[in-house]
Amino acid sequence: GIGSRLASPHVPKRWISQFIVLTAWLLIALALGLGFGNLAWWLFGMLALYVGNLLRHVYRLDRALETGKPVRAFDTRGLWAESYSIVNKNQTKLRNRKKKYQRLLREVRQSTDALADAGIILNADFEIQWFNTAAKRLLGLDPTRDKGQRIDSFLRSPDFVRYLDSAAGEPV
Repeated sequence: GIGSRLASPHVPKRWISQFIVLTAWLLIALALGLGFGNLAWWLFGMLALYVGNLLRHVYRLDRALETGKPVRAFDTRGLWAESYSIVNKNQTKLRNRKKKYQRLLREVRQSTDALADAGIILNADFEIQWFNTAAKRLLGLDPTRDKGQRIDSFLRSPDFVRYLDSAAGEPV
């Protein structure tokens, strides 16, 4: 009903801790402002410190995302520690996945290099990414000249071109 649509979504604990920190900073500013006067300046000063701290963390997070280097999460607590931890975990997963695919690609290359038949790896645009020794010999491919070239510039058979154009990719 209407009540469920108006209810706020679940707020993660890491964000609640950030709201508590902000509230504490504002209460300190309030106490100092009431005690020493100039409440507006104390509130402004505390908010400026809070925003400066936020910008420092956003900068560290930005650098971590851009460089892929892990962030030292133990330097902080709450929202930022958990956020850095999530970024570090995702970066580790990505590195491990990349290593796995590199290992798999190396194995594919080694196994196809041992074949007597020509083996060619193409990207989604049908550009040559790699080929085995048999492809060099049988098709006259040159690694320095032909990598990155479309395969249909070498194999012009109408059946092969139709195969490349077909969505189903039926064997030739």
